Amino acid sequence: MHLVQFYSEDEFLLDTLAQYIGGTLAQSGAGIVIATPEHRTGLMRRLLERGIPNSSLDGRCIFADASEVLGRLMVDGMPNAARFASETHELLIRAQGVSTGPIAIYGEMVALLWSQGQREAAIELERFWNELGNRESFTLRCGYPLRAFSRESEMDAVMQICSEHTHVIPPEEYSGKSKSELRGLLSL
Repeated sequence: MHLVQFYSEDEFLLDTLAQYIGGTLAQSGAGIVIATPEHRTGLMRRLLERGIPNSSLDGRCIFADASEVLGRLMVDGMPNAARFASETHELLIRAQGVSTGPIAIYGEMVALLWSQGQREAAIELERFWNELGNRESFTLRCGYPLRAFSRESEMDAVMQICSEHTHVIPPEEYSGKSKSELRGLLSL
């Protein structure tokens, strides 16, 4: 399963991620979090508040810096398939080694690419994750802040992102709104 989550407020994102990663850890699973320093810190704090012991976070939740991992994947402005395979293989092997349950991954590398105007690279990275998901067992959630979509004219791009995912988690403001109302949110 490959989900995309759009969000306006970091607090909303972090609360839902704590449920996602925390739920996996509660099932004796492992988490891989490839995110910004602020989101890693906020998520760790929320997991501790949920009663997840530090030992679980140290052992079964792997935290990596999205910018650093992304830097190791890129060649000439595009993610490289061989480098992606190497990086993700290492992370999955570590997670599988400490897990007797499911593996949940959260990533922000695509959002970083998107916010830097590297849309083709972001879509290519989404496709690499889809290919990996066909070979390995994990659930992946990607997070995109709504501020990365500054104009209603980017609605086609949003739909392209959505098409690369099996499920879409709408932003907190969406709560059942129509597509035209979602377009309005993108023009904020």
